[in-house]
Amino acid sequence: MAAAQTGITNAATAQSAANAAQADADALEGRMDTAESDINTLETSVGTLTNLNTTTKDSLVGAINEVNTAAGFAGTAADRCVGYN
Repeated sequence: MAAAQTGITNAATAQSAANAAQADADALEGRMDTAESDINTLETSVGTLTNLNTTTKDSLVGAINEVNTAAGFAGTAADRCVGYN
């Protein structure tokens, strides 16, 4: 009788562990879904880097710096115009 009781206890313990593992897996899947949604939102709000009208397309910071440099150069050229004060 004791062996049967031990078997029942072991089965209950295994089922409890399986339930806990499933709950952990479900929670992880929920976090992954949230992360995927956040990434999609970020991609939508930032846009596709390859669609930039800049030479630099691998980094948003690099593209902004490229535009900033070009704007600074344009300002420098305008400063050299005759009659500029």
